[in-house]
Amino acid sequence: MTNEPIQASNNAVQAFAKSFETKHTQDYASDTIKDDDLQKLVGRVTCGSKEMDFEYLQKNPDAKKFSWIMGDDGLSLFLKQSNIQALRSIGLEDRWIRKKLENGKLFRLGVFYRSDACIPTSWDEVFSLIDTYYPKSISIKIRQHADVLKRMNFDEIEARARSSYLRG
Repeated sequence: MTNEPIQASNNAVQAFAKSFETKHTQDYASDTIKDDDLQKLVGRVTCGSKEMDFEYLQKNPDAKKFSWIMGDDGLSLFLKQSNIQALRSIGLEDRWIRKKLENGKLFRLGVFYRSDACIPTSWDEVFSLIDTYYPKSISIKIRQHADVLKRMNFDEIEARARSSYLRG
């Protein structure tokens, strides 16, 4: 095998899979998938223990209206970093990962082509989705906090959630 870029203009998903499978081998080169092909893709990490756990982007598609996915920037981390480092980079904590693995869970990275249904995540887009898909009463409650949320970084939101929202 050579370290030639994979010619994947007609199948970027296969090119990504080949790069991912060989990332820790001597034959791997970081440029085995072209940037143009990587930019066509999005992905999501799912966790489960049975095959049916991986049929959807989330466990309970009836209860959750949206699945957050990563773009090519996130996918490139899965090619450059170890799997545990990549999981950390998307916000998963070691303790949570370890608990899932000890309970027999597996992690899978689903990769698929970007589409118009894949909306870039920004606060404005999140609020727009809430306005569109939730009752007006919920939208009004959420929008009351829009300015504060937009000014907070992830760690601040997480700390606030742990101290209040997640405790009811």
